[in-house]
This record gives sequence, C-alpha cells and structure tokens, in this order.
Amino acid sequence: MTENLILRASPNLLCICVDADGSDYFYRMYHCLTETPIVSHELGYLILEADNVFGRVRCPQAAVADRSFRDRSTRAENFVPEERNLPMCEHDLTNRRGEKGTFVVHVQYRQNATWQGTVVWADKNKSQQFRSALELMKLIDSALDESEA
Repeated sequence: MTENLILRASPNLLCICVDADGSDYFYRMYHCLTETPIVSHELGYLILEADNVFGRVRCPQAAVADRSFRDRSTRAENFVPEERNLPMCEHDLTNRRGEKGTFVVHVQYRQNATWQGTVVWADKNKSQQFRSALELMKLIDSALDESEA
C-alpha cells in the first residue's frame, strides 16, 4: 500500500484529460506541483511543458543534457531546486476526468532525450508501457480512436 501512495504522490506523475471542442480535442494536463492545469489543443505542447517541469524539479533526472540553439551561458546552469510543496494531493490528481479520455502517466526515466514509463487509460483500466514520448502520444491517440469507434 505504501508503494502505491509513493507512486501516486510523486512529481513524475501526470494526469492528462481529453475533452472535445467541436470536432477537435483539447487536453488538460495536471501535475502535483502545479495548482492549475496546463491546457492546449496540442498534445506535443503538453509533453514539452511537462518535460520543463521535470527539468525544474529534476525528477525524474534527465540522463542527457538538453541541446539548444541558445548560447549555453544564457541557460540556468546553477539551478536551485524549488521547494517541493504539493499543491495538489494524489487524490486530486488521479481523480480528474476528461470527457473523451483520461490518462495517468508515470514517467519513470528520462533517458536518450525522451521518456520511458507507464500510461494507464483510466476509463478502460488498461495499462501500457511506453519507451518514448512519441510512443506515449501514439498510445493516447490510438485510445482516443478506439473510444470513438
């Protein structure tokens, strides 16, 4: 039981809720360190924003440094970790629901400049491991296609 609570309250856990806006989807992403959801019509944007949050709290730790066109001197090399106050408890995070789908994502590793972990399609109680952020996006997309059929 304790292991499950640690997993559910960890800063490498996300909840992605999918809603409909006419014929388009829009996504709400919840993270335990943010008080309000990040909302976008683009799933890729949410992945980038979540990666930024993971980078700020260094959990999960990235195995490689991000590359950028910006000069290295302009990046925050001397990062001071922020206080890990959890504005959202695990119950609030995992009990969010989307109109078209709900996905709880546990990012276990950030290796090879991408993510590895597990995604749970909460509506169907199905779990699948993913080896990259792209594969995660494809899993979510295929679940939404299946729910529309």
